[in-house]
Amino acid sequence: MGSVTTGIVSAVSRDVEIDGKKMNLIQTDTAINPGNSGGPLINARGEVVGINTAKLSGNGIEGIGFSIPINDVTTKLENLVKQKITLGITVQNVTKELAEKYKVPVGVYITNVANFSIAQKGGLQPGDVIIKFDGKKVETVEELNKIKDTHKDGDTIEIEFVRNGQNMKASLKIE
Repeated sequence: MGSVTTGIVSAVSRDVEIDGKKMNLIQTDTAINPGNSGGPLINARGEVVGINTAKLSGNGIEGIGFSIPINDVTTKLENLVKQKITLGITVQNVTKELAEKYKVPVGVYITNVANFSIAQKGGLQPGDVIIKFDGKKVETVEELNKIKDTHKDGDTIEIEFVRNGQNMKASLKIE
């Protein structure tokens, strides 16, 4: 038997960190529970505007749910359908605090480079900190992925990074 839950959208473009990953979400008071997570968030015209994803709970907090905007879902699905680009790197954010502590720039730190990957062919190495991707400044993994997801096979991506205090560049050919 089908059911429906009503609610009000209280914020759009809300930055929320879930499992260490920063996400841009829609905030709603719609009840989100294990069973309806993954279901659609629908507006008054019957249009899907988001996918219910998470809820905030704790002392004094009740009824705050989050949904992934449908435009983000559509973009991700389109990228999956057209074979998502894989650079072959494992990365993590270099926050301002980490940058100060380790004397490296804010950016995206490469922790691992897969053998025979696009990144390895382009000369990237573990320990490199990516500061520009396709000519655009990047400070987070999310920013890098957003730019990366606009590319397709055959494109060449210019990367600026820092290795041992030296600014360097690489060209990665997407294949």
